[in-house]
Amino acid sequence: MTDINKVELLGTVDAKPVPSETTSGVKTLNLWVKTVDKDQRAAVHKVVAWGKLARQRAWKKGDRVHVRGNIQHRIHWGYGGKSPTPIVDIVAHRLEHHSPDTETKS
Repeated sequence: MTDINKVELLGTVDAKPVPSETTSGVKTLNLWVKTVDKDQRAAVHKVVAWGKLARQRAWKKGDRVHVRGNIQHRIHWGYGGKSPTPIVDIVAHRLEHHSPDTETKS
């Protein structure tokens, strides 16, 4: 069986999105997407979009978003490079605005 690294989220943009650009000129966009499970437990996920996907739409806090992508793990070495912090990002392959009227209640 083949391994699969696939993520699908349907949630709400929880903070102001942060657009930026790499030193080589590639556009990026960081989104924090809040999801709530059936037991009303909330989780916030960091989503990173690259290139054309990062520029496709002006996202704002409160927007409903459907994200498809994969999980990426990395280490951030903090200030001075002394304390490694594990980071988990969701690298978006697709971002879609999701209207609340199209959601089905279960």
